[in-house]
Amino acid sequence: MSKDAMERFLRKWDTSLLRAKGYLNFAGKSQILLMQYAAKRMNCEPSTYSGDPYVVFIGIELDIESTEQRMEPTYGSISIEYVG
Repeated sequence: MSKDAMERFLRKWDTSLLRAKGYLNFAGKSQILLMQYAAKRMNCEPSTYSGDPYVVFIGIELDIESTEQRMEPTYGSISIEYVG
């Protein structure tokens, strides 16, 4: 998944998704990046994190199954945590 595709994916949640944060590797990038999403803006920066990719979603009435299904084709069994 590209960085732009991830940002579009996150924006689809509209007001349900308040914040997202995690470590991901995007298409075309060899390094895992720290991704932070808040106020409908996504920021990514280089990271020295060496573990498995994961994302934490914080929101209201998020559809857990739908999120996992959308993320799985790109990230496989990525760890997704929900707070909300």
